[in-house]
Amino acid sequence: LFDLGSALAIDLVAIVNHNMSAGATITVKAGTTSATTDFSQSMTARLTDAFLLLSATQTYRYWRIEVADASISDAFIEIGYVLIGDATISTFNFAERYEFADRFDNLAVESEFGVPFVAELFGRIRLRLLYRNLLAADMTTLRTMYRGQKRNLKTLFLIPDKDVNDGYFGRWMNDLERTISSISGGTAQSAELEFSEDPRGKKIAA
Repeated sequence: LFDLGSALAIDLVAIVNHNMSAGATITVKAGTTSATTDFSQSMTARLTDAFLLLSATQTYRYWRIEVADASISDAFIEIGYVLIGDATISTFNFAERYEFADRFDNLAVESEFGVPFVAELFGRIRLRLLYRNLLAADMTTLRTMYRGQKRNLKTLFLIPDKDVNDGYFGRWMNDLERTISSISGGTAQSAELEFSEDPRGKKIAA
């Protein structure tokens, strides 16, 4: 149960780095009192990260997340972060073809005879988003967001496509370098942003 202190407009609830199974039942509730009986909606279960993006904001003080998971492999439910807030949805988009990379960082050691031993450390998702021929006003919006995040100082929950149940918790990793081209009546600007998911933990190699 979360008490926001006052009624706030919310349209995004995310559970980051959890250990629930894909068969978990997750329900988001909200209300004017701690009973949270005024609003209820199911969140689609998803391994490691799950989120609910509402079609319209709901303004309540109290929010509750209820979980039932009969197939969990651990004897307990564990959650890294819970994010509750008002999502920012831009009026412009990145280029249709963006780069998506599954990256694994492993510890590799070779014996004196060259026999490898490889142990898993962590994995993460990396995205490279290309913004092409944006109007100056749209680039200003993108730049304001980037400067607010101070590159990789602050984390964000990124949903590349709201019609696909995939969201990622991480940071911007590169400088925002803009290419500015003069056109009749104004300018067109382009840029690339690289996003890296925060790793989910650390394993000690045996």
